[in-house]
Amino acid sequence: MRHSVLLLTTGLALLCAACAHYRTPGGAVQWDALHGTDADAIPRQPSPHFPSNLSVVRLQASEYQSATVGSYGKGRYSLVTSGELLSETQLQAMAQWPAVASVGRLDLQLLPRKLESLDDLRLSAAKLQSDILLMYTVETTFRIGGQDYGPDRKLRLGGAPGEGDAVTSVARAVFTDVRTGYTYGEARGIVSRGLDAAAVADARSVDAARLAAERDAFTQLVGEAKARWGEIARHYR
Repeated sequence: MRHSVLLLTTGLALLCAACAHYRTPGGAVQWDALHGTDADAIPRQPSPHFPSNLSVVRLQASEYQSATVGSYGKGRYSLVTSGELLSETQLQAMAQWPAVASVGRLDLQLLPRKLESLDDLRLSAAKLQSDILLMYTVETTFRIGGQDYGPDRKLRLGGAPGEGDAVTSVARAVFTDVRTGYTYGEARGIVSRGLDAAAVADARSVDAARLAAERDAFTQLVGEAKARWGEIARHYR
């Protein structure tokens, strides 16, 4: 009995200790990481084809993880296949953009395990007969107690909230030609949400604030991407 109580006490202590910290999510992909060292040796050119088939994919830094999702692939970058940001409703709305024939997610089964360059994504998209890759990435940072916490940092919870405590999410996207790797345009969404004592009380609360900020930033990104795509279609058709 005494042994059982000791184990229970120890378990509760470990649980409380675990709740006192939060690991921030991994970082965004660096677009330069998608290109080889000789990326600029041959200028990339557009090869517009309208109406276009779009493949959408979320890219993150190598071996990305958050409290809610993991990633696929090793190498220069990784893929997040979960739909926690891009909903089916948003995907269907993209299919209604001007000069868009179809929209779908990039097929994970067509990708190698080791992701080294943009060519890996282009080849996968080409097998799906896609014309344009819409690649997006998200980076979330925190400011708590006067300290800034970037990607993949251990954040201590439970302290008194400070003035200016906030979580900031930046979502970025690029439209890339599947045939040539040419970049047609970019879009961005950025959201900063204040954090009160309740939001940083435990890991679950702070992660809920993180996910809410990321979803808002992504929604903003989709709106800007729609406008940017309209400009691309008018220019290249």
